[in-house]
Amino acid sequence: MTYEPIFLDEFNEVIQKIALFEDNPHVAVAVSGGADSIALMCLLNQWVKLKSGKLTVLIVDHQIRRESKNECKFVKKIADRKKIDCTILTWSGKKPKSKLMELARKKRYELILNYCKKYKILHLMIGHHFDDKLETFYMRSLRNGNIIGLSSIPWIREDSSLRIIRPFLNFPKERLIQTCKYFDYKWLDDPSNKNEKYERVRVRNEIKKLSENEI
Repeated sequence: MTYEPIFLDEFNEVIQKIALFEDNPHVAVAVSGGADSIALMCLLNQWVKLKSGKLTVLIVDHQIRRESKNECKFVKKIADRKKIDCTILTWSGKKPKSKLMELARKKRYELILNYCKKYKILHLMIGHHFDDKLETFYMRSLRNGNIIGLSSIPWIREDSSLRIIRPFLNFPKERLIQTCKYFDYKWLDDPSNKNEKYERVRVRNEIKKLSENEI
């Protein structure tokens, strides 16, 4: 199957369907360095110019792996080159030995949400995509629960001061990779994405064995 990059017209059409914005919106985007978040940064950089708005890139350094500092610098270099406002948020202090990845995910959201509230940013974009949605659905379907849990990842989640928006939920990851390639944005591959000690990686490998019809 051949995958096409995502262009601004298509991206703008998706955003218009899922959310309304004020004039000159200030939007934050969480960027880890993977192809999904880099593609989102790329398209949002075009979109905010169309809307006469502002984009802020937020990177979190968990300080769990030695490479994390250089990975954050890698992303910031891309943002600086594109003249995008960029901030690195750091999780300092001692790290627990148990449930580290779960806590790291919570801490990442905490740092980003606190930054957005401090600077009165109303919209946070996240790069979750169709593959993530499929994996989440698959994992929840294996657990005992009710049908509501199968709704998987929502397009928008709101609280009193911020809404989290995921415009990529109907786009497969391969289209995000092609978007990065087309617009010449480099990205990083996280080695943990291949480590089968994590449930999501095991599920991802199981899904790869399914036929297109089963998916």
